[in-house]
Amino acid sequence: PPNEPAARRRVFSAAEVKLLLKIRGNDDQAFLLLGLRVGLKADALVALTWEQLDLNNNTIRRADTERPLTLDSSAGRVLRRLATQRQAQGHSLEGKVFPDLHGPGDVDRQLRHLCTKAGIQKKNWPALRNTAGVIQSGKSDLVTLQEVMEFKSLRSVMYLSEKRRYEEGEPVDNVRKARLQNGRRSMKV
Repeated sequence: PPNEPAARRRVFSAAEVKLLLKIRGNDDQAFLLLGLRVGLKADALVALTWEQLDLNNNTIRRADTERPLTLDSSAGRVLRRLATQRQAQGHSLEGKVFPDLHGPGDVDRQLRHLCTKAGIQKKNWPALRNTAGVIQSGKSDLVTLQEVMEFKSLRSVMYLSEKRRYEEGEPVDNVRKARLQNGRRSMKV
């Protein structure tokens, strides 16, 4: 949203995403992909249970809606590997997927740790969700993206879509270019 601090409107660059995705470990990869490819909010990630996951159909059932979230193939694959790993270690697939996460602060701390591990600038979870929005903005209509990403306003989605186009080198006027470089919203809705 436009009234949030610039830190909450950040996105990861394509190079930063590549470095993050090189991190090994099923737990870390599942954590990253659920933010980056699915765009889960921090509190939804903390509360995510194995019972909500349908790994055969690559979906997540949400308590707040009938419509499941779709996992992309890489997120589904990593979650299946994580499930297999947990079972091999003698753990049941019941309860929380990430039992060590107790709140959004833990999610931000874990992401900052992974940023350090990848050798990139530390950013918070909303930046990873924003990056998911930028990625998805090229694949979905804006209203669907707003619903799936649970953004409160269409204006946020429009900003991320414009930011994606700018980062891909599409021409934008100088005023919009300056606003996008500074992380400020450029549209009135």
